[in-house]
Amino acid sequence: MCVSFNQLMAFYIAPQCYVARDRGVSGQFYECIAWTLISLNKVFIECKEKSNAILAAKWAMNYALRTDSNFRLLCMCYGNMISLCTQERDCGKWQESGEYRTGLGGNAHDEQHHGSQNASAARALDPEAVARRNQAETWYYYYAMVILLDTGHSVESYKSCERFYLKKGDAILRSKTSEAAWNFFVCMWLVTIRVGIWEKSIMWEDKIKQLVTKKYENHEFCAMILVRLIEGLLISMVQEIDNRNVRKIQMYAKLVKSLFRDLNSACKQARMYQPRYYLLLAYYNCISDKKSRAFRKLSMATQLCKQHHNTALLIWIDHTRNHWNGTLKPILVNYWTEHINVDHQMGYRELDTTKGEQIIPYTLPLPKDMPNYNNFAN
Repeated sequence: MCVSFNQLMAFYIAPQCYVARDRGVSGQFYECIAWTLISLNKVFIECKEKSNAILAAKWAMNYALRTDSNFRLLCMCYGNMISLCTQERDCGKWQESGEYRTGLGGNAHDEQHHGSQNASAARALDPEAVARRNQAETWYYYYAMVILLDTGHSVESYKSCERFYLKKGDAILRSKTSEAAWNFFVCMWLVTIRVGIWEKSIMWEDKIKQLVTKKYENHEFCAMILVRLIEGLLISMVQEIDNRNVRKIQMYAKLVKSLFRDLNSACKQARMYQPRYYLLLAYYNCISDKKSRAFRKLSMATQLCKQHHNTALLIWIDHTRNHWNGTLKPILVNYWTEHINVDHQMGYRELDTTKGEQIIPYTLPLPKDMPNYNNFAN
């Protein structure tokens, strides 16, 4: 592969000279401009002023790149640019001519002139374009929930993700691929299960019932769904163990065993999910009171995590092992559930690693009458 001089300079020598990052007041100012241009892009699309919509999307992307600290802003800008590219029939020629770019190398007159020449290609109100935009937004809100589940930090609150679904409804399922929607549903449901807000979990029950009976293929998207689905079912199973509801315990056990087989098959194609598979398998054995097998599976999860360099999951596994051994600090046992406010949104700038901010692992609950595993693994 041929690498240009500019690429070498940008990657190794002087990246700050090639990627502009304005911080502080300047950065916030550029963010405000980018958000304004995104709004203008929507207005121009609705008014069918396609050349202006293209120009607004490009300018928004340019200003967003001036300060790359706002995850949602970047996602929105990239989503708009992708939509423009997919709507443009002559996209290849556009790229070759050098006129399609995220920066603002040309002047406004050139951009508008180009937009007017290709106005017939930018069909912003086309149903397929709407479906693509919905899918892009769904992936964004899905990953916002993944960050919350895996780190304890929020880029979007649960309530804002819920509002997104209430606004879009099942329209997010109407795309060529529905993986984004199903992954979003299962993550939203899992948050309610972890926190124990059962009245909100009812909202997702119909979707979860469909996922439980779904036929899964050996695909990465299936593994993504299954790891969240199995975790939620196991947590629900623990609740039924505490309630001594034998019928529901047997029902959950049967469901989970079937889903574990599907996940194992999917992991053969998506090996990055193998550590989480063994963590969940260890958890299932633990709540089934199969102690030695649980710790063996946990050790396998640790080894695979190190192979895949999955630091975040490794922290969760160590947290889980300490909990089962009885060596976890009491303050950390319920820290995730007590400090996660599903209606709170923490901005990117609130995270300060110099002040000790780190990943907050969730503690997988155990049955209340389960004996202490202290020093069992030694």
